[in-house]
Amino acid sequence: LPDQDDVPQRSELRHVHDGPTELPVRLTLPVPPSPNRWKSNPFAQQAQKDEYRELVWVRSLKQVRPMRDPPSCVRVQATLYLCKLRDEDNATGSLKWTLDALRSEQRGHIRWRQGVADKCGYLYDDDLSHMRLTVTQVRVKTRKEERLELEIEPCPTDTQ
Repeated sequence: LPDQDDVPQRSELRHVHDGPTELPVRLTLPVPPSPNRWKSNPFAQQAQKDEYRELVWVRSLKQVRPMRDPPSCVRVQATLYLCKLRDEDNATGSLKWTLDALRSEQRGHIRWRQGVADKCGYLYDDDLSHMRLTVTQVRVKTRKEERLELEIEPCPTDTQ
């Protein structure tokens, strides 16, 4: 779980909905685990997923306020900075939990959001009709430099 000083207080979250968030949104997040590293036991995998999604949500809230009504179509440019580059399918697959955490349409098990800003997000949904995803990888020298950078902007055809 995130460190206590990473978790925003309720007073910090009170103004999550106030005012529009300017697009494009740029987020720097922790590197997601590779699908090869996901736990095989479904209960352990759910716990691992919840822990990572909560970390992503907390770090995102500290950087940019989420939107109550995100654009219906967004373009997401994901750049993974890694010591060891991943296969293309693993790089794309590892973003699943990150994108799930950032969408406004949450389904099923969302205990990790704790009811705070649960109708907000940075993207409406993460399916092909609502998002265009581009993934690039950059090799870095040390683990301290590893990170995920996301840039979220509206699709050119979106009129919102």
